[in-house]
Amino acid sequence: MSFSSNLKMEIIEQTIKASCCRKAFASALIASKAVVREGLVSINLENDAHAFFAAKFIAEFFGASPTPKRPKAGGRCRVLEFASKSAIRYVNSINSTESLYNAKCPTCEAAFFKGLFFAAGRISDPAKQYLLEFSPTNCCEKFLRSLSDIGIEARTTQRNGRTDIYIKKSSIIEDFFAFIGLNSAAFAFMNAKIESEFRNNTNRIVNCETNNISKSVTASHKQISVIDELERHNLLSSLPEELEATARLRIKYRDLSLSQLAAVAVPAISKSGLSHRLKKIMEYSETLLPSVKK
Repeated sequence: MSFSSNLKMEIIEQTIKASCCRKAFASALIASKAVVREGLVSINLENDAHAFFAAKFIAEFFGASPTPKRPKAGGRCRVLEFASKSAIRYVNSINSTESLYNAKCPTCEAAFFKGLFFAAGRISDPAKQYLLEFSPTNCCEKFLRSLSDIGIEARTTQRNGRTDIYIKKSSIIEDFFAFIGLNSAAFAFMNAKIESEFRNNTNRIVNCETNNISKSVTASHKQISVIDELERHNLLSSLPEELEATARLRIKYRDLSLSQLAAVAVPAISKSGLSHRLKKIMEYSETLLPSVKK
């Protein structure tokens, strides 16, 4: 199953105890996905498990016992179709009033938005993408304002002739799932963000080290080339004594890095001291050689 489906199964396995919160959850199912045609209410849900779970709440609060059916177009989607005057009154009321629901206790809001995600939401796997979307059939702008009222800032986009709500910022997605009580999702996004930052930092370090190694290798080849040229013209002895010793050490141990070369130098010298001497050799070569390979 997808990450989104797993979270919805977690909702099914949870218990919403208070009757007012259960009604808030049921209200979100109706408000977000109900379509009224010829006196019947229909709700499209993702699969059998989701449809049977939603049917329990509809039976409890809207006086109907719908049975999931396959849509005429086929597919995994299931349709709950039922006659309910109270459900139709509720759909009509949310189209004509500002409020989508009336919270009776502090946890009703969480239950309502849990119902919104269950019926109309989908979430990408945080290991791949940060994206939470809602596709309510009704009242998209009201859902957007309701999300804003609980501190969840979202945006809308047009897709296939409908208006969807989406959130791409991981911290806001974390806040939403923490608010509705799906802490596993909030933690999954936190962990994905930590892992992403760790990978990015590791890549930056590796790239930096690779660049430094590349620069060191290029500099080393250039120094050896110039020292070889000096030796070919019998000009190494024209260098000051300590620079001549450094030049001969460099061409004796051609494959050593600067720090390794400093470690074998006699007398001992620091890496920065050795680097300074090699730079001086390059400066001398510009006057000693008729031409310098660069």
